[in-house]
Amino acid sequence: MPSTVGPLFALKGKVKEDWSADPWVNLNQLVFETQGGEFYCVEVASPFLREKLKPGVEETVFVVQIIRE
Repeated sequence: MPSTVGPLFALKGKVKEDWSADPWVNLNQLVFETQGGEFYCVEVASPFLREKLKPGVEETVFVVQIIRE
């Protein structure tokens, strides 16, 4: 069965300062803090997109869950 798209939602907040030195943060991951104070570890595969998400700048990130069998 092909993949389907699950929940789609948006997070408004900002990327935290460089946490890449922390052992639990992968090179493709960014730590994102929402306006409500929640933290998400977001995997961004594209180096171009990681470059665009500047630490400390307010951004809206759209998240989608890919469901596979």
